[in-house]
Amino acid sequence: MNIAPDNALSLGRRMACVCILTLAFFTAWASPPFAATIIPIERFKKSNEPAVAFAKNSIDFYGLRIKETKENVVVSYKGKQIEDIPAFKLFRKEPYLNDAYVVDDYPRQGLRTLFVPTYSGGANCCVVDLIVTKTESGLVVAVVDAGSGHGIAPDAVKNGKELAVSSICAKGTDLDAVDADAFGWCTATAPRPDTCLVFADDTWRFAKPGEKPALYETLLHKELADATDPGKKPRYGEPLDKEVLYANAVNILFYAIMAGKSDTESSDVLHRALPDLDATQRSNFIANVKATIVRCNALTSKTIGLDPTSSVPTSSAPATPHRDNASAGGRFTRTPCGAVADAVNKLEWFVGPDVDMTFDQARDWAKSLAACGKGWGLPSIAQLATLHDPRLTAGTGFYAGGKHWPAHIDPLFSGIGGGSWVWSREEPNAATAKAYNFNQGTETRTGKPGQGLTVRAFAVRALTPAQ
Repeated sequence: MNIAPDNALSLGRRMACVCILTLAFFTAWASPPFAATIIPIERFKKSNEPAVAFAKNSIDFYGLRIKETKENVVVSYKGKQIEDIPAFKLFRKEPYLNDAYVVDDYPRQGLRTLFVPTYSGGANCCVVDLIVTKTESGLVVAVVDAGSGHGIAPDAVKNGKELAVSSICAKGTDLDAVDADAFGWCTATAPRPDTCLVFADDTWRFAKPGEKPALYETLLHKELADATDPGKKPRYGEPLDKEVLYANAVNILFYAIMAGKSDTESSDVLHRALPDLDATQRSNFIANVKATIVRCNALTSKTIGLDPTSSVPTSSAPATPHRDNASAGGRFTRTPCGAVADAVNKLEWFVGPDVDMTFDQARDWAKSLAACGKGWGLPSIAQLATLHDPRLTAGTGFYAGGKHWPAHIDPLFSGIGGGSWVWSREEPNAATAKAYNFNQGTETRTGKPGQGLTVRAFAVRALTPAQ
């Protein structure tokens, strides 16, 4: 019987470990980092979340108002118009806003995005998507014109695929330098290559050449296969046949350029599709398609800066002292140093400043709190839930949809002021944390910057017998 030497066994074990770790790495790498949650706008008709509200012809999204009229969709913030999108209804009776949807954790974890598909033209035209993304510091409002092609597919959002829309700019390719006898484009035969949307540096934009090579290589191979398939050659008769061939060529060059190919490589690809073009014509063709990519203005993206989060006051005194020292039922009592003692759950609470806080600010505030002694920290969701009482009201709460959404909690906690949420210490992952919604009596997972919500901080510690 052959016995492998120790070093061989050791090597085998090491190789097995390497293989397992490598497999685990690539499995983790290939898996999406988070799953986006799509919520139809209909769910917000009787909203339990004050930051988003939906009525028949309007959507409120973190202070942004989107209102649909008979002729357009108007986007405004604090009464100032931001966008005006034509909304043509030839055969449609329902508002376009009915098709809107909200996506949590999109386009990255902790963010939230509203998609509103519209149609702004007559026959065969025009698909326009409105995108509003709530970031840590503001609202990113983008309008994407896909012309007579296709807009953003909800399934692509749901499944974490690349967002692609038809490029309306491709039909701006000038054919004069390629073929003086070219007829030009009509709506039915105009080129409509797919262009990829990218969210980077907190703005929406089209992908740059070479930025998404795998996607565009796949699109290029499919387009080239169709263009060189004898069974798929156009048979409309001149001049439409030539128009269709040139439209396919624009798509091919668009994908080749976006895949990051050089002019020489793009010329070789074009030669396979249109072998009758000489080198000069191919060079002019490439230059013109490049020019349409550079000057494309089918996507506009602007950021509405929200008021920066106020710095957290260092004072340990309650922001809004309450004149009473005990609750009506006797459960809560205000201590001489400003804390609130809970006789039922044997906990002591301290209400933080009436300012919007990020999770990190709330955690640091509670940890460093020296009022009434030390030992403070952020509470758990379960501890916060014990404070909720739908019969009581404290503070004014979050303002949205023309009304306030106050916290339902004992008036001794009125220092919550304009807040409706309170941070817990629970962190589902590195980007999000849980907060408790005292207006609705529910827990909420949100980005650690707060996502524009009026989140406050309470500190908690065990109530000692001496207290």
